[in-house]
Amino acid sequence: MISYNARMEVAASQVKAVYVAAVRLKMERVVNYCAQYLVDNLDPATAIEIRSLPGIQRNSELAARVDAYLAEEVAC
Repeated sequence: MISYNARMEVAASQVKAVYVAAVRLKMERVVNYCAQYLVDNLDPATAIEIRSLPGIQRNSELAARVDAYLAEEVAC
């Protein structure tokens, strides 16, 4: 018997790839959780990479938060 419980564990190193796949598959809950993780873990080394992820333009909140982070980092 197979049971689906709507839970998913993703290694930190795979969050960006899962985000991209979830965008393509229109899995909004997964997109939102991945986006929140990405925002919570922004750093100068990954912010530009995250901003260039495929599908980010459809997630205006994520794009705006990454843009704000980048603007703050550049202003420092």
